[in-house]
Amino acid sequence: MSARDELAKLLFITDNHSPDAEQDWLHLKPYGPKYLRGYYDGADAVLAAGYSKPRTITTEEELDALAPDCIVLDRYGVANQLSVERITEGPPERLWYTTGADCNSSVALPATVLYSPEASK
Repeated sequence: MSARDELAKLLFITDNHSPDAEQDWLHLKPYGPKYLRGYYDGADAVLAAGYSKPRTITTEEELDALAPDCIVLDRYGVANQLSVERITEGPPERLWYTTGADCNSSVALPATVLYSPEASK
């Protein structure tokens, strides 16, 4: 599902007070703009304003692929920033620093990416 469809559906379900809002969406979706134009216009406005859904990290592999200086919010609501440091001889270690300046070797998943250096370029 595209970001536009996802937002339009969310707006529709939020606005629709039916106990079967999800079913109503599925019923009206094939008719598209005829019945849902306002919701798609709202979705377009939100996307044009720069909204993008935050990235969710669910596996250790995804976590390992993040670049240094990334900041993630873990499952417990703790912010963690990735630092790559050379502590001893050998390859640098990937360390996560929490908001309390504690150092961890990992992050409690799932986690939401709050900041990514490559996204800010």
